[in-house]
Amino acid sequence: MNILKNTKINLVILLIIVLLSGFLRFKNLSGLQHFTYDQARDALFIKRIIVDHKLRLIGTQSSIPGLYTPPMYYYLMTPFLFVFNLNPVGIDYATAFFGMLTVVLLYYLLTKLTEDRLLALSLTSLYGFQPSIIYQSRYAWNPNTVPFFVMLAMVSLLKILKGTKGFRYYGLLFFCLGLIINLHYSGVVFFVSILFLLLFFFKRLNKKYFFGGIAIFCLELFPLILFDLRHNFVNTKGIINYFLYNPRNDLPAPPFFVGVFDKYKFLLNLVFPINFNSTSGLIFLSVFTLFFISWLFKSKNEKFKVLGFLFLSSIALASLYKRGFFAFYLTFLYPLPFLIIGSLFSRTKQKRVKRLFMYIFIFLCFVWSLKNFQTSFVQVENNRIGLGEKLRKNSLFVAEKVAFPFNIASISSDPERFGFNAVDYRYFLETFYKKQALDWDPIDYQKAPSLYFISEVGEVSFSQMADIWEVKVFQPSKIAEKWQKDDIILYKLVK
Repeated sequence: MNILKNTKINLVILLIIVLLSGFLRFKNLSGLQHFTYDQARDALFIKRIIVDHKLRLIGTQSSIPGLYTPPMYYYLMTPFLFVFNLNPVGIDYATAFFGMLTVVLLYYLLTKLTEDRLLALSLTSLYGFQPSIIYQSRYAWNPNTVPFFVMLAMVSLLKILKGTKGFRYYGLLFFCLGLIINLHYSGVVFFVSILFLLLFFFKRLNKKYFFGGIAIFCLELFPLILFDLRHNFVNTKGIINYFLYNPRNDLPAPPFFVGVFDKYKFLLNLVFPINFNSTSGLIFLSVFTLFFISWLFKSKNEKFKVLGFLFLSSIALASLYKRGFFAFYLTFLYPLPFLIIGSLFSRTKQKRVKRLFMYIFIFLCFVWSLKNFQTSFVQVENNRIGLGEKLRKNSLFVAEKVAFPFNIASISSDPERFGFNAVDYRYFLETFYKKQALDWDPIDYQKAPSLYFISEVGEVSFSQMADIWEVKVFQPSKIAEKWQKDDIILYKLVK
């Protein structure tokens, strides 16, 4: 379309797409709908960095026992919590902001890869309005900010391979790779794939800049290394135990190729709203895969080969993980199918019928995304609007009753707010009412002289409480006092 050759019109359309995708990400965030264990725990650690100046050398514990992530996520989110005056919704806004910026970077990369502005705008809008991607952009969690830094890394990588001079792209690439691993260990897969690529093209790299980038990467992991040195190499032992004390026949995780296929289907489903388990879906998937693989081998387009390698090698490496696998482990790959499909569709540039079919198909995918937007998460989130205000009000009631030293536990009316150690209440008690409970490790419950149990589900018997891990560790002998206000009951348990 000739109209899209006008740069200003392109920018206006892109601005509309970005603003609409931002609206969907920011809508109702002030209600703090997703303040469950992980979000409350992270907010509490960030608050302690800001207010109590307690710097951290580690992040969250990974799914491998004894292995912690590096702590950069906390420092990345510190300015946002500070600007929002310790209101934890600030971290949600930060996540949505990074999600919106990812849309901009995706458009930039698509225009460079396809040299087709209409195609770039089409796929950018599809990514910007994809329900599950929007959902993950709407609440604070360390994996949810990964796509932005993956896109930045991709921009830097393509600039380096193009031969762009200067250290800035090497520095930015390795900074992003280090930050991605800080955010979630699934980023190791992306780092290894990038490293293989750089070693393959090693002759064209500036060696001084390359090793300078490696130094930046190591610097981002230094806090974790320092923590290991100070704590008897707990992370190193966790990694060793993972590889040495699990059955060897679990590596790769059986069945390996089924795992690869499932991840491949999941990622393509972000773009194509097709049931790949149906006959027609399998036919479509087979044709698309044959086209993808054949062009990957035949194409002389180096950028597409790089994309294809990163996509397939990352899926294969991720499939080696032998523990339970969750969809968010693939968050770092979410933008790549859009880049690959854009590159493939750009092949139809001179074929009007195929081009028309391509845009009709993208439009249908877009309509499907909007249709499923409501059922995907809006109805669920609407049930939690006002959660932050509710927690603040309930925490004030609890703060008026507790006496130092103490610990707390809770049972929530919402199963999505899992966990009985009341980290969500802890945040409000400690931050706004200066009532800091002991922490939530077993020893903290054991040494507490009293335990305040918060029930959002009505009356709870002493025997029911005693079955909860936190209460069981505390070992109460009786309920000393009980208070009720609105929708919560507060019990004071003593030994």
